[in-house]
Amino acid sequence: MLAMVKIEAQIPANSGKEPVLRINTTRLPPGVIVTFTSNSSVTITGPSEGAINDALSLLEVRPGKDNGENITVSVIPTAEETNPTEVGQIEVAVPRATNSASFTIPVIPEVDSIPNITIKMNNVTGIEDTEVILGRIMIMSGDDIDGSEVPYVEFKVDSIPDGTAFLANGTVVNLVPNGEFVRLEVDPNSIFSIIPPLHFSGEINF
Repeated sequence: MLAMVKIEAQIPANSGKEPVLRINTTRLPPGVIVTFTSNSSVTITGPSEGAINDALSLLEVRPGKDNGENITVSVIPTAEETNPTEVGQIEVAVPRATNSASFTIPVIPEVDSIPNITIKMNNVTGIEDTEVILGRIMIMSGDDIDGSEVPYVEFKVDSIPDGTAFLANGTVVNLVPNGEFVRLEVDPNSIFSIIPPLHFSGEINF
């Protein structure tokens, strides 16, 4: 008779930044043994399929710090013969059967903190059809320890006349549409300037 006696749950090394498997051992069913071979690999051994399934229901996965990637968990069940035959005084090898499956846990990334922003721009006046220096926008992300967050600058579309050219440190940059805003894919600490549309006169609000 084959009976399930062991389950291995593993998180592959390429599934994020050090996710951790854990289990509440104080609530384990009688006869179940849990062995952690690492923070991302655990073996559950028990007397029956039901006991192991009850233990699996207590298993938790915690994403690693600053991990915004999905986590894949591999599960390997093993069953073995509970009453193997014997030949004389030498017991034959215990028959075993294994299988494997995996599932993915979606991880929703979150920003660690609200970026701090300092705008070093004054009210400026420019001459028609010439470059107008705006100044500098300084953005600091307080808790981005691992550098996983990317700061950028966006301007609202309805505040920019059609045909306005944006420059960062004197070089024209592309504007990437993003809903009601356009994004400047440049260092947000650049010195910004604009060239208004040809023959434009009036106010531009940012």
